[in-house]
Amino acid sequence: MLAPLCFTLVLACFVIVPTMLLARRVAEGSGALLASLNTLGLNGIAAPSWLSRLPHAGQLLDQWWRENLSDPNALVVWLRRVNLESLATWAGSLGGAMLRRVLELLTMLLALFIALRDGAWLALRFRVLVRNLLGVQGENLLITFVDAIRATANGTVAASLVKGGVFWLAFVITGVPHPLLFGATMALFSIIPFGAWIILIASAASLLVVNDAPLASAGLGVFGSAVLLIMDHLIQPVLIGGAARLPFLLVLIGIIGGMRSLGLLGLFIGPAIMAALLTIGREWIRASNS
Repeated sequence: MLAPLCFTLVLACFVIVPTMLLARRVAEGSGALLASLNTLGLNGIAAPSWLSRLPHAGQLLDQWWRENLSDPNALVVWLRRVNLESLATWAGSLGGAMLRRVLELLTMLLALFIALRDGAWLALRFRVLVRNLLGVQGENLLITFVDAIRATANGTVAASLVKGGVFWLAFVITGVPHPLLFGATMALFSIIPFGAWIILIASAASLLVVNDAPLASAGLGVFGSAVLLIMDHLIQPVLIGGAARLPFLLVLIGIIGGMRSLGLLGLFIGPAIMAALLTIGREWIRASNS
């Protein structure tokens, strides 16, 4: 009981703690946001100093900003166009979606605890069932399928941790506010398809808005895009393919096709299906040659 319980709690902390820290930061900043909105209603939004220095369209953008956002009267008219009823409906649906995700997380943690506690017994019974139904070849196919899922999970988690460490260092160098929080969130969101891109955009936007550092924001965007492209399309498929004994192209097809068809679950199921198909093909070739 102790080892499965400890591992489940550690995993829960890995997911919950960064989320709670992020929610706390948002809650702490809500008062400042309301004060800023009141100030904007009186003074407008000052144009950033770097806007006019942009090539080609800098002067036009600066003029539009001063006419529409720096003028308090024009800003109030612009804000009145926002549909508050739609905004309230969206906020209500967001709350319901968050509650559903919390329930799914609790269900997942309970299932994980049971699987870790009784995993050996369940695996043995399921293996015997597959052997009785499909024979030795079915059992071998099951082993290949499980190895592919395990390799995909290990490769995804390893790539996510590497992304978190690399981006934490990049956040410290470029001066992103709260780099440790952004780094932990990057490691967590990297497991979700396109989640790392959301954190990268948010961190670059914080550099641009909070620190007024367009060069650092652009540099972080270029560096982060290169890191994510290399990790997602080169390093992570190599990690998964090496452990699952799959060619690089099949791993890449399995990841992209699985995510496109099944979402986050397809990230793990896709390579497993490719491994199963490859095993079936090898068995057919071996049977035809014998």
